[in-house]
Amino acid sequence: MGRVYAANTKTCIFCSYTWTIALCAACESNIGWLFRAEKTNLLPKSFWGLRSSQVSDDTQSGHN
Repeated sequence: MGRVYAANTKTCIFCSYTWTIALCAACESNIGWLFRAEKTNLLPKSFWGLRSSQVSDDTQSGHN
């Protein structure tokens, strides 16, 4: 993982979470974000936001 970013309060979607850009281990392209709670009592503690363009569905390729 890379740099941790604080939420921008003017344009935030998840204002109480910091976020980190998630990069593909193979090609280093942006595949999404890891959001982590800033406060200990906030749930969920963390969650992923994935770019739909970066998700593939191997069930359609015939591989088991």
